[in-house]
Amino acid sequence: MCTVTWLHEPGGYHLLCNRDEKLARDPAHPPAEFVRHGVRVVAPVDPASGGSWIAVNEFGVATVLVNGDGSPPPGQCSRGLLTLELATAGSVLDAARRASHIYWNGYAPCTVAMLEAGRPAFVIVWDGVQPRLLTDGDSCLPLTSSSFAPDRARECRTREFARRAGGPDGLFRFHQSHARARGGERRALSPCMHRDASATVSFSWIHVDANDIRFFYAPGSACAWEPGVTYSLLRAA
Repeated sequence: MCTVTWLHEPGGYHLLCNRDEKLARDPAHPPAEFVRHGVRVVAPVDPASGGSWIAVNEFGVATVLVNGDGSPPPGQCSRGLLTLELATAGSVLDAARRASHIYWNGYAPCTVAMLEAGRPAFVIVWDGVQPRLLTDGDSCLPLTSSSFAPDRARECRTREFARRAGGPDGLFRFHQSHARARGGERRALSPCMHRDASATVSFSWIHVDANDIRFFYAPGSACAWEPGVTYSLLRAA
């Protein structure tokens, strides 16, 4: 489903995300600003579920989700709705408090990361049995998910992340990369993923600093660097 990384800097952070999907699935609506529960939010929206995989709000709090292993059983809610449920939080502490009241059994396994300036990321791992809150979520980098050989994909992407980590440009090169994988399955397991029926279908880059919130979004694979659009959101006073 996705590969996610982030990097903290004084007064803010960078959050990058490759979204992997079946090519037959309808394209997502690009990010747009909307008001939810009185809070301004920027997020792309999946037309099938009405949910999202990544969002940032006027407080500079971002939420991003990657699927867990396996397909959701029939009747479960879309995991993308979790992102919007947490998207209006005023801080990661507020998001974690809200997450503690979510009925997680209504969703298939997933991992949710929540970021704000000046604090390590919070990560919630929902394995289908018990949600776990990790208050030092930076140790989870990179977040990955793959419907094809998930363990090998995670190993390949983690190895490539360690090789390329270092500054925002290094993270971007990681998201563009076709890491060499064992067994020659290079493009199927890499951060920028390509298979016959699935691929990286969009690239998102959120940058939050002391004054500004910017959300760059490009459809298509990260390696192609398709023309994209940057959305700006004024920080709440």
